[in-house]
Amino acid sequence: MSDVAFLPLETGRDRLSRNRPRRFVSPRCPLLAAGVAVALALSAVTAIALTAAQAPGEVHLLAGAGSSTPPSDQSLASKLLALAETQRLGLLTKAEASEAKQALLSQFVGAPAATEPKQALLSQFVGAPATTEPAAAGGAVNFDKSAGAAADEPNPPKWPSSVRVFAPGDTDIQATVNAAFAVNGGHDPPNHGEFSDARFAFLFKPGEYTEDVPVGYYTQVVGLGATPDDVVFTGAKGVFCEEGSYDFTSGALTTFWRAAENFRSKATNTWWKGAAGMLWAVSQAAPLRRIHVDGNLYLWQYTNGPAAGFASGGFLANAQLDGDLSFGSQQQFLTRNARVRGTVPEGVWNMVFVGVEGAPANHCGRGSDGADKPFVTVDRTPIVAEKPYLTIDAATGRYTLVRPAARADTTGPAFSFDAASDAAIPFSRVYVADAAIDTAASINAKLDAGKHVVLAPGIFDLDAPLRLTHAGQCLLGLGLATLRASNGTAAVVVGDVDGVRVAGVLIEAGATDPAGGALLTWGTSAPADGGRGHVDNPGVLSDVFVRVGGPRAAETNAATMVHVRRGHVVGDNVWLWRADHDVGGLVKESKNKCNHALVVDGDDATFYGLAAEHTLKDLVVWRGERGATYFYQSELPYDVTQETFGDMGYVGYRVVEGVQEHVAFGAGVYTFFRDHPVTVATGISVPKAVESSFVAPLGVFLNGLGTLSHVLNKHGNATSLGMNGKPAYVC
Repeated sequence: MSDVAFLPLETGRDRLSRNRPRRFVSPRCPLLAAGVAVALALSAVTAIALTAAQAPGEVHLLAGAGSSTPPSDQSLASKLLALAETQRLGLLTKAEASEAKQALLSQFVGAPAATEPKQALLSQFVGAPATTEPAAAGGAVNFDKSAGAAADEPNPPKWPSSVRVFAPGDTDIQATVNAAFAVNGGHDPPNHGEFSDARFAFLFKPGEYTEDVPVGYYTQVVGLGATPDDVVFTGAKGVFCEEGSYDFTSGALTTFWRAAENFRSKATNTWWKGAAGMLWAVSQAAPLRRIHVDGNLYLWQYTNGPAAGFASGGFLANAQLDGDLSFGSQQQFLTRNARVRGTVPEGVWNMVFVGVEGAPANHCGRGSDGADKPFVTVDRTPIVAEKPYLTIDAATGRYTLVRPAARADTTGPAFSFDAASDAAIPFSRVYVADAAIDTAASINAKLDAGKHVVLAPGIFDLDAPLRLTHAGQCLLGLGLATLRASNGTAAVVVGDVDGVRVAGVLIEAGATDPAGGALLTWGTSAPADGGRGHVDNPGVLSDVFVRVGGPRAAETNAATMVHVRRGHVVGDNVWLWRADHDVGGLVKESKNKCNHALVVDGDDATFYGLAAEHTLKDLVVWRGERGATYFYQSELPYDVTQETFGDMGYVGYRVVEGVQEHVAFGAGVYTFFRDHPVTVATGISVPKAVESSFVAPLGVFLNGLGTLSHVLNKHGNATSLGMNGKPAYVC
């Protein structure tokens, strides 16, 4: 490794190491599954197991005769869809697939109390031509084919100009990605493109690519293979992201809003002495997912001067790293469900690992000799569903939206499609929305018809919220698709249904507070009124980012960014930002008003990689039971006063009194009271009953004029002037 210095420097606290707290009750539950098999002849006899997660009221279609619960409409659609995907992949012949389909349908027809939707569903499949794509699993489907919103969508879709699809050998790849980077990237000026209106998504068909692909703001690189190994970048740099500024005091601190996923990197470039491999020097809202890196992965950058560039990340998930995982100057980072074959040599303040094979051992804080690093390791991931992703059939050019099922108690990456539980949704059931054409009304018409929606890169000005009211429905953004609220409305509202996925979107506040109080509301009922949800089919937010202020000089407002009212909701990389700076410079005097980043009323909510910054009251308010947070990074507001913040008792993370069970691993609250001296009593406020369930919480004085008196309730040393970058831990 290189001998570059990492700043800010930190001092070690206690050398005590803690594993899981005694009071921790995991919100996990094994996915309910039962074995079913359809015997098929393939020269000799081949058996294909069709097992799946069982939703409430659902049984596996070929369960034993003793089953008393009839199969559901959604279950049939799911199994038929899995069967179609298995045939498409060439694992079954047409005759074998037909035999299996008839077996499924015959048992379905024989189920008691056939409903009208069930009969409508049967009519879609019985006697349908062999080329017909089945309706996608994932909620109620509008079967009135005369309705425009319910008619099949084109597959392949009609992508707008903000999406480019590349194949190996295309001659304009390098010129195209360089042109996008010239708009949304580069260092002259530093952080060029930070508040650009341009959005880009580059989709790569399976094969090998020699091009080097720089990733700037509002740019996403996506492989279209069934696994990351299907799309391989063999160039020296491959897919990469440099820090936004070569001044180390700025470095990657504002390298936000970009993404890359579903590919393999064979990068070998030497970025500085001793550092060769893939570079991804970023901060928040810049995830790497579903990747295979042959060599080392560097999540920081050194260019010149006395130290490496500062970085404030970050999120890595569903990854295999054959070399080292190098955090360098990263202040904090969440790594989930990865396999690391090399070493993890560094970490500044708070490096959290969940379900990571090859993760380092726990250590609360940094040892006095520097040998022990601030690593928080949780052996297994209690419950998560990976982000939906796109694949393409090389022979037909048809696209599929894959919705991975929720999985409990896992370690390591999950790259393979599981036909028994994952949903493969043909794009005939997916609407591609174009910001140049579509409105909230046109998108909602598709959602109301039961379709899934992929948002092409662009800025969608919404005069009404997008409403997801069907179980299993997906709203997937490409290229940091941006939903800009207007007219005092929310941007997204999810109904009281299970399994909804919202992923890859950037939500922006408008000038008026949303009427419902939040820019994104999940669930419309209080938990006691039917919003309990289900552990085996949670709703999931993946790569969801919200901002109040930033790209516009006009003031924007939102009382709350995200409000979770339903139970069993999983957040997987969520950054909620009240802007401290915008296109006009620094934000002062509480402009861009926002009270809370996240409010959780639902029970059994789990968040991985949660970051919240600068709201004017409690940043996070958690009222639900059995909540869990794996990595939390926060900054208190820069522009408040003692009277408006410190005297009010506001904190960075609050679990309300009366909550009996709550756990948090690596929760950090940082202060930079830039404009006025402010003293805050504590960074994290929780009932005494859950104090011991917080593992390695920390406070950090970044800069400024104020003091954090304690970290957790009355525990932890104060951080204040003179302690720049030196954390206080509760170990």
